Amino acid sequence: MPKKNAFFYFIIDYKHREESKGRRFRGLQDVSRIAGPIWKDMDEQQRAPYVAKAKQGNEQDRKNHERLSCHGVPLSTLVAEERAVKSKTALIRSRVEKMIRNAAENNKLEHLEFYFVSCGYFCPLSDGRYVPAEIGAIRYSLEGGVMAKFHTLINPGPLPLGKSLEAKEHSNNFHQLPIPPDALGETNFEHIANKLLTFLQHSEKKMPLLFTDRNGIPHVESILTDILNAKTTGLEIVVCPLAEMFFVLKKTVLHYSLSLPEGFPSESVPQMLIDRDLYAYTENISCAFHEEKGNGVDCAQSRCVRWAYAISDSCCLDMHIDMLPGVHMPLNGATLGEIASRSHGLDSSSASSKQNSSEKRLTGTNPGNNAVFISGSDMSYGCDRGTYSNQDSSDSVGEERFEFDNNSAAGLSSILPSGLVPQVRGIGRGRRIQFDNTPPLPWNHQPRK
Repeated sequence: MPKKNAFFYFIIDYKHREESKGRRFRGLQDVSRIAGPIWKDMDEQQRAPYVAKAKQGNEQDRKNHERLSCHGVPLSTLVAEERAVKSKTALIRSRVEKMIRNAAENNKLEHLEFYFVSCGYFCPLSDGRYVPAEIGAIRYSLEGGVMAKFHTLINPGPLPLGKSLEAKEHSNNFHQLPIPPDALGETNFEHIANKLLTFLQHSEKKMPLLFTDRNGIPHVESILTDILNAKTTGLEIVVCPLAEMFFVLKKTVLHYSLSLPEGFPSESVPQMLIDRDLYAYTENISCAFHEEKGNGVDCAQSRCVRWAYAISDSCCLDMHIDMLPGVHMPLNGATLGEIASRSHGLDSSSASSKQNSSEKRLTGTNPGNNAVFISGSDMSYGCDRGTYSNQDSSDSVGEERFEFDNNSAAGLSSILPSGLVPQVRGIGRGRRIQFDNTPPLPWNHQPRK
């Protein structure tokens, strides 16, 4: 059978025209032998209809013979979508790296501002959009910590038919906000958009990069696109993975402040710190509704602040930036400088114990008034919460005792009587992350001279 090119469609057309006049052919080869000379004498304009038919026919044949996924979607479509996602991911990564690198090269890394955004929703819709419930955002820098906050509850109006139960279950499991028609907050999306755009300091349809947890990217993008009417206005909304920025920032901080090549070994480490949410139960960082409910964990504003605290805990010491309570860490936190100044006033009776950490083990004890709370960053790579003493297995004469908070709260939100937070095993000031079970150094440890 001849190839389905322009000549093929010409001989089919020629065969039909001649057969309508009563002429008979023994096959297409007979038609081709007769129609060939006629085709050669045709100009491009005469051949154009058959060329167009050939293109259309080949495209249709390709679709008819294309392999499909289990959902009936052509594999070529899936491949194209995957390539688009990879291209977008690479572009975002490039923009984040460029932003941080330029700030570092201009000695402005500590002043570089980031916007963290988190959104709560009532339920997803069939078209991939989400019914918004709240928006929380902060402006953050290493020097200034949490510089400004934005939060609003949203009343989206009536829920789509059949979505009330799903919205109720999601609310009960997460933010606990009343669902429509009893939803709280702003009903006018235009007012929300104006306030949010003012907070983000956007101008000329250009917004700053926005950062959120990887699991929140789909609904954050959807909610912001609807609230800001981005499809109509052409506003570019770029929501970036927070862990990716954290990874690049840590590496850049170490390189430019301490000339150290290492940072996090992979992006899974900053993501792990975000997922662990060490400051989850910190008080007085949520919106008024969630603070009253005692459910700050799922508050959009609280979530953004906790991300800022985690990044500050990791990067500020590397930049020799003093961490201030309330902006870099919880209000009841303590800086390393405070710890050093107070450490001389603590009981030093345990200083005679040997400092060979490789031979130390943890045993339960009750240290009394000299209890010390080990910060979340210390606990991340060594011990679990509980009451421990650090005892030298080779010499039972001396004991070094210190207590960890047994509260389910993580981070620095609950501190024992001494009020000291010795961050001796953190990830700041160029120290590489340790994944072993070596216990943190005791508060009265003295470096060898």
